[in-house]
Amino acid sequence: MKRLGFIVFLTIFTLIYTEFHYFLYGQVAKGLELTGRALTVTRTVLVGMGLLYYLMLFMRHRFPVTPVLYLGAIWFGSIAIGFSFFLVKAAVNLFLPQYTRELTIGTLALITLAVSFSLVNAACAPRFRKITVPLKKLPPALDGFTIIQLSDLHLGSLTTPANLEHLVQRCNDLKADLAVITGDIVDHHMELPNDFTRSLNKLNARYGILAVTGNHDFYSGVDGFMAFAKETGIKPLRNEHITVAGALEVAGVDDPTISRRTGQKPDLTDALKACDMTRPVLLLAHQPDDFDKAADLGVDLQLSGHTHAGQFPPMDLIVRLYYQYPWGLYRKGSSFIYTTCGTNTWGPPMRLTSRSEFILITLKAGDN
Repeated sequence: MKRLGFIVFLTIFTLIYTEFHYFLYGQVAKGLELTGRALTVTRTVLVGMGLLYYLMLFMRHRFPVTPVLYLGAIWFGSIAIGFSFFLVKAAVNLFLPQYTRELTIGTLALITLAVSFSLVNAACAPRFRKITVPLKKLPPALDGFTIIQLSDLHLGSLTTPANLEHLVQRCNDLKADLAVITGDIVDHHMELPNDFTRSLNKLNARYGILAVTGNHDFYSGVDGFMAFAKETGIKPLRNEHITVAGALEVAGVDDPTISRRTGQKPDLTDALKACDMTRPVLLLAHQPDDFDKAADLGVDLQLSGHTHAGQFPPMDLIVRLYYQYPWGLYRKGSSFIYTTCGTNTWGPPMRLTSRSEFILITLKAGDN
C-alpha cells in the first residue's frame, strides 16, 4: 500500500513537473522565435536539467555529492519561478500580442533576478523575530516568560554544521526560559555528521528544549529521530504533555504523517487530557491545521511550522490558499497561533517571498 501511494504521488508529480518544462519551452521557443540549433540547445538544456533533479533525489540517499544536490534543488526552484513568471507573461501577452518578443526577454530577465535574489536571501542567516502574546491565564510569576521557537531545520545534505552552530549561539545569547522545535529537525535521513549533534547539543534554555515530530522526521525514520533527540538533550512530546515552571502546561502531538507510516494517529485529545486547563496551555504541532480544534479545547497558544510560507512562487500562493493560518500570528477568541515560515529552507535553498527566521516569544499576563 505504501509503495502504491508513492508510485501514484511520483506519477502525479512527474506529470506536473514535465508540464512546467513543456510550458516554459513553448513560451521561450515561440517568444524568441527560435529555430534550428538554438531550438535544439534549449530543448536539451531543459530536458537535461529536468532529469538532474531526479538524479539529485536518487543520489541524496546514497552519495553526498553536494554540487549535484545543489544544482538539482536550485533547478527545481528556478523552474517553478519561471513557470509562475511566464504564466503572468502569457496573460499580459493576450492583450499585447505585438510585444511577444519584448515580453519574453523581459520575463527571462526578471526570472534571472528573482532566482538570484532567492538564492542570496535564503543564504542569509535566519532573521530574528520578536513577538509578544498575552495569555489571560498566565500567572504574574510567569509574566515575561520567554520561548525560543525553531522549526524546520531540515538538517541534511544542503545544510552545514557551521550554520547550525551559529544559530545555536544566537539562541543561547537570548537566555530564554524555554526552547521548542516544532518539527522537521532532519530532512531525508538520520545519518547526520556528529558535528550536527554536537552543535544542537549546545542549545540551552532555563527549562530545557522540547520538540515534536514533523513529516520529514517520519520520512527519515522516527526511531532515528528519537535516538537523535536523546543524543542532543531534546525532550520529544508525542501526544503527551509536560508541566514547565510549575505553571505552564506544554503539550505536543505527532505529525499526521504518522498515520501513513505506522497506522497510528496524532491524538490532540490524548495530549491534552492530563493538562490542568486552569493553567495556560501551550501546544506544539508541526502543522497548523488543527488550531480551531485546539482553541475549542482550551489551548491558549499553538506554535507550528511546516508551511515555509511557500518560499517562492507558485508555492507561496498555494500555501496561502490551502492553509487557514499559513504564516504569522493569528488569534481566535482568547487563543493564539504562531505559524513560523521556518528556520531553514526545504528542498531548493531559495526564498523569494519570505525569509528564514527564529522567534523569541514573550508571554504577558492579560488578554489584550
